[in-house]
Parts: sequence; structure tokens; C-alpha cells
Amino acid sequence: MEGVHFPVRGAHGRSDPCHGGYQFQSVVDQTLLAALPDHGDHVGENDGETSTLETSQIPSCLTKSQKSIKMLIRSQHGLSLQREERHHLWMGLYHKREGSESRAIHADVFRDSLQSCFGSKEPHDLPPLPSAVKSSHGNTFCLTAKGQTSVTKILIVFVFNNPDVRYCPILHPLAAVFRHFLSEEDTYGFLTSLCSSRHPKYFSQTKQQHEVDWQTVKELNNKYNRPICSELISVVGEDNVDDLFKSWMFWILDYLPFPHVVRIVDCFLAEGQKLLFRCCLSILRQFGKVIRANPSKRQVIQKEGLNSTFIRFCREIPVSPSAILERGFRFRGLSTALIQKSSLQIEINIKAKGLLNHSSKTQNDSGDGFPTSQAFPDKSSSSIISPRKQEVDAQETAKDNFQMFPINNLKSEFLTPGQLSSIWQCIPDRMTTIDPKLVYSTNEHGTSLTTFFKNCEKYEPTIIAIKTTKREVFGAYCSTSWAERKYKDDRGLRQAYFGTGETFLFQIDLRDPSECIIYPWVRKNTQNEDVTLTKAEKHAQELFMSGQTDMISIGGGNGCAIFLDSSLRFGRSEHCETFNNPPLCQGKDFEVSVVEVYGLNLLDL
Repeated sequence: MEGVHFPVRGAHGRSDPCHGGYQFQSVVDQTLLAALPDHGDHVGENDGETSTLETSQIPSCLTKSQKSIKMLIRSQHGLSLQREERHHLWMGLYHKREGSESRAIHADVFRDSLQSCFGSKEPHDLPPLPSAVKSSHGNTFCLTAKGQTSVTKILIVFVFNNPDVRYCPILHPLAAVFRHFLSEEDTYGFLTSLCSSRHPKYFSQTKQQHEVDWQTVKELNNKYNRPICSELISVVGEDNVDDLFKSWMFWILDYLPFPHVVRIVDCFLAEGQKLLFRCCLSILRQFGKVIRANPSKRQVIQKEGLNSTFIRFCREIPVSPSAILERGFRFRGLSTALIQKSSLQIEINIKAKGLLNHSSKTQNDSGDGFPTSQAFPDKSSSSIISPRKQEVDAQETAKDNFQMFPINNLKSEFLTPGQLSSIWQCIPDRMTTIDPKLVYSTNEHGTSLTTFFKNCEKYEPTIIAIKTTKREVFGAYCSTSWAERKYKDDRGLRQAYFGTGETFLFQIDLRDPSECIIYPWVRKNTQNEDVTLTKAEKHAQELFMSGQTDMISIGGGNGCAIFLDSSLRFGRSEHCETFNNPPLCQGKDFEVSVVEVYGLNLLDL
């Protein structure tokens, strides 16, 4: 089990045998961690009662009532970053929620899912994060490259096993924090446990619920922090203040220093989402104090923007972690019932007025899918999004998360996992649950067109990928089997061209290799046939695939998009009418470095 370079001692001063003396040094950058400013709490700086748990005390303390556990964890002001007790405290909270048997089941599920997701229990090249957990707020909290890879692996497995989690960007920073103190298996298991919790609720799992959350945070701040909210609106306007509230969870899990984050997570694990609401109220209250003490801050906000000024304030926050918590606990009347009542009313308003916009064109700068203020310039006349539309959007998000996994098992000599995923997103939905297989490679099977046809025609559809000697990469999704080249038309003649409009071309952008440019069939998105086209022009737009004894081609009409000769060593790429593409390589003519073909459905020929 992996772990951290914090020396762990058990009750008798010996290294804890269960955790190997915290072996997390491989996932935590100790240099970055040591360079953090001292934002920790010190005994005596808080007015409340201070205590520090010993490892041996934790099991008995966690057998008490939930209220007693909350108060105990709130009092742990002396629990510094490098105390091994935090590992045992978090594991104790996890064990209290799940029990040892469920913990073991979660660990087994995680290990078994690695094979399903990546084709190996020790994956190396990982695909991008699924959209459900992807966020521009990717604070790595001093993790090494190995630690960051570990977090990506955990989150991909989590989404694979929890398809109902449609949008939950908070999981990324939480997993990063967890990996400082927990193994991969326990990080996965604890996140799964928190996800299933309803009392308390820990985090929302759809975009609509996130919309409700930020508006709830706004309403609570208007109730408890009205002076600062009114002042900020007068300085930058309500839209900019709303944009600040939309990123509320990242005030804590991205902007604050790491020692503050860890201390807040201590209490969050025992108390749930309401604890984060309290901390947001506390942080904004402190921000208001700074502005009132420094009137020049108003000019700074106007010049640099509210969001930038607030982020810098959080990063340099002048109070300790427990001071934030202590202030948050002093907001009277902030009950679960009040939060639920406020959230319910906001949710009703959202559904009634259609304020949740799923269009990517209206996402804010954070890239997290929240509507911008410009999305609804006139809130009184916002278009209503039907419940059916919201249901379809939710299904699309869940489908997007699930469809990435079959391609994760595929290994290519020159396409990265991210590039493969980009191509995979464009193939027809019905094909995305099929495990693809490498059925032909010039490096493995030789440069023979006969072997190409023999290996590939048994599959439908296929994806052909080509790398040139100039390192250009392009290819095509071929919707029908190459065996159709043998079939005859109504006149008894072999078909010169075959295929369907699902065929498309792709090209890896040399300027940005992470980008995959797609060229679909020119009539793919047209509802009605263009009556102005001549018969010859229509025919030129339907030349999808062609295969003969001395060549293969994809796309036609005034040129071939992809042409390969009988040796599969030389080719040509031109503009064609079928896909309206530019040449896919420089100079049109190219020399092949590698050709790979991936097959999906195995046909019974």
C-alpha cells in the first residue's frame, strides 16, 4: 500500500504495521510541502478548548455520539499537517461509516476495476478525466507526478463504478487531499462512501444541484453577510458577485493554503456540506473586514477584478484554519432545515424559470459548466428548459462518462490515450460500448494489402490510423466492412465505392497534438437534400470507401482524402467532395511510417 513520508508511530512508539510507516513519499513532493508558509494553528491561540488526539485514543473516541465526534474534531487545533493521527482519524471515520467488511469490498472493487478501465491493474498511459469530475480547478496540493496520476486513476475508476454521478468537480481536489493520508484503495472507498451519504450530504452530483448550491451560498451570504455583499455589488455589479459565488466550493478547495484545506476537511468528514457553507460565510466575512480596514482595496477590485482580488486574499489569508472554523460555527440559526428550505425554493425557481443552461457556449471562464451572467441577460424572459431536455442532457453526460472506458484498453504505437478518446467520442453511440481490438499493424503484420484485407474485412466498423515519416497523423472511421469491395451491384459489377455517411476523417493537429480535428460527411447534419445539386455532384459526396487489389481510398470527388498504394508504403491526401476536407498532410504525397487498424464488431462471414 502506498503512502506518505510522515513517520508513523503506534501506541507503543513502533511503526504502524498496517500502513508500513506511511510510505507516501512517492506521491507527495516533500520539498513543496516543506516550503509552505506556516499557517497552522498553535496551542493557545484559540479561545476554545484545545486538545490533540493520540493514535491510541481514536478508536474509543469514535464510538461516541455523532455530536460528540463533531465537537472533538472541532477542538483538534494542535493537529498539524505531519501528525500521523490525522491518517488514523480519517481511517477511523471511514471505518465508522462503512465497517471493515465494506472497506475490504471497496478495495477489491477498485483493484478489479483497474483491469476493466485500463486493461491492466498497473496502467501507465491514462486517458483524460471524464467530464463528470473534470475541473479547471485542478489544485494538486503538493502531489508529485506519480501522485497526480494516482488521483486520475482513482477518479476514472470512481466514475466507471458510479455512472449516476453526472457532475462533481469537488471530487478532484478531495481525492488529491486524501492521497496525502490514505492509500489509493481507501481514497476510492472513502469517496464512494461519501457519495452515497444522504445524512449528512457531502456534495452534489449533477449540474442542476450545483446551480442550487451556489445560489444557496449566495442567499446565505445575503442573510449573514449583507454589508459586504451590498458593498461588492456597488463596486463591481451583481453579475460579477454572482460569478464569485459560482466558484464557492473552490474558495476552500483551491484558493486557501493547504494547511487550511486539510483542517477544514477534518471537520467536513464529520459534518458534511453544511460545514463548507459555514466556512464560505466565514471567509467572506473576513474578506469584508480586510476591505473595510483598507479602503484602497475597492480600487484594487475595480482594477484587477473581484475574482482575482479574492483569490489573492484567500491565498494570503491572515487568519488560522481554526479561526475560519470558529467564526463559521458562530453564525446562529444556520441549521440544516434552513439550508434545505432555501435550497428547495431555489430548485423550484430554477425548474420554473429554466435558469439552468447546459450549453457549452454559456459556460463561465472557470470551465466548470456553470452558466455565466451573460447567459441570461433578462432573467424575467429566460427560456424554459423542459424536464425532458434536462433528462436528456443528464443521460448524455452519464453516457459521455461511460463511453470512454472501452477505448482505455486499446494500445497504439503513436496515438495517445487522449487522442484515442477524442476519436472515440465521435463514433456512433451504439458502437461506443464495444471493446476495440488492434487487428492490423504494418509493424506487426507487414506491408501487404492482402494481409490488410484479410485481417480487417472481418470487422465492421474499423478505424484506420496513419503516421507518416514526417510524423503527421490522420485517419478515418470506416463505417462498413472492407469485405463489401467484393459485393456486386444490381448490374452484376463489383462496387467501386461503398460505406455510409457515418464515415468520417480525423487529423491530429500538429500545433496542438492534444487536439483531434474531425471532418464528417458533408451531408451528415443536413435535414433535407440539396435540390440544387446535380446527380454527379451528389454522387461525388457519397464516395466513402473503395478497395481494390492495388489500392484503398477513403473519400472521393475531385480528389481522394486518403489514398494508399498496394505496398501500404506510399500515399496521397487531397481535398475531396465527400468530406470537404483539406489535404491531411503537407505536400499531399506522403510516405507511411505506420498504419494501424482497430476493429470493433467481429462479423460472421
